[in-house]
Amino acid sequence: MNEENTISLKVSADNLYVSKDRKEIYLFIDLKAKKATLQKERTPLNLSLVLDRSGSMSGDKIKYARQACKFVVENLEPDDNLSVVIYDDQVEILSASAPVKDKNALKRLIDGVTDRGSTNLSGGMLEGYNQTKKTYNTKHINRVLLLSDGLANAGITDEKVLQQIARQKNTEEHTTLSAFGIGADFNEVLMTNLAEYGSGNYYFIDSPDKIPSIFAKELQGLLSVVAQNASLKVKFPSKTLAVSKIFGYPGQVKNDEIVFDIKDVFSEEQKSVLIKFSVKEPFAEESAFETTLTYDDASTFKRILTTEKTHLKVTADKNLFDNSFNKEVLQQIILFENNERLETAMGEVDHGNYDKAKTLIIEIKTEMTVQMKRLPNNAEILVRMGGVTRRLGRWDEALALHTRAAQ
Repeated sequence: MNEENTISLKVSADNLYVSKDRKEIYLFIDLKAKKATLQKERTPLNLSLVLDRSGSMSGDKIKYARQACKFVVENLEPDDNLSVVIYDDQVEILSASAPVKDKNALKRLIDGVTDRGSTNLSGGMLEGYNQTKKTYNTKHINRVLLLSDGLANAGITDEKVLQQIARQKNTEEHTTLSAFGIGADFNEVLMTNLAEYGSGNYYFIDSPDKIPSIFAKELQGLLSVVAQNASLKVKFPSKTLAVSKIFGYPGQVKNDEIVFDIKDVFSEEQKSVLIKFSVKEPFAEESAFETTLTYDDASTFKRILTTEKTHLKVTADKNLFDNSFNKEVLQQIILFENNERLETAMGEVDHGNYDKAKTLIIEIKTEMTVQMKRLPNNAEILVRMGGVTRRLGRWDEALALHTRAAQ
């Protein structure tokens, strides 16, 4: 771990020893940015506000969304670029991307937005990207801010395709996306994944009181860039290992390397990646992972390169192997894998498959109970376990209502 750098890099395997019968290996990577030092000039922003005005946004939702958009406008500077895109089944450019000169005019336009129609989320999102592209600048922070309940029912509605759009725009056009879920009945899985694949942040707005703090946090982060053009590469022993799953951040597998295009890193931001490898053949000798982080330091303008090697030693000593598991990595494995299962269960609920969702939740709860024996009294896992139990109770109620309605 390199504490003196703007971004610290910590790499840990779930176990530094490998046995002949080992089937899986996990590698956990944790990046932490230092607090930004005061800068005389802040980095300009190039933003697109994409506002869902569909019928499902009626009532408080559209009010919250308008308030949020006006808060963003009020906190921008003349050298920032902003566009405002609204959508229902049709996409409309309320204000094309341009420097923020007349805030009052922009706020009046936003005040005139009312709810109507169905939800072409993909069309609105794509136009937001298109607007940021028109005023794209490598020296600016380029980001789409998507405000929606995520209930897409027009245009592209396949959630995996929508996620890939966010990923593609992030990797190819270097424009990130933050998602703001609005109201209690929104598609949490889609909105969370759009932010993850778009390398942005995810927030939940359920009351107007939260708008200032949520958007202050988002804008403060955007205004406190500590590193740009960041990239992470993990070289692994491809003769013995194959990548089976990547959690936490989208990566591209290229032969014996996994590449993560991180781009901008903000003050005190933390990014975590968990990589699951399957063992193709037993280890005959010591092997190693080589993890390299590169970025441009925003305060010194220097290109920084940090490399860490994580060695795996072969052992036939079962006691040594069993007692060498890294508890921090085990915790991350439990949290990441069960979160993915929970997303699958929530997807079943979205499609009305309450029985399948309940079965998955029971499986998650059972497995977490077993896993907790390895990490007793782990606070984060106990909190997650409580959340799973509460969700199971709510879905029991939903299943009962669904069953009565069908009778």
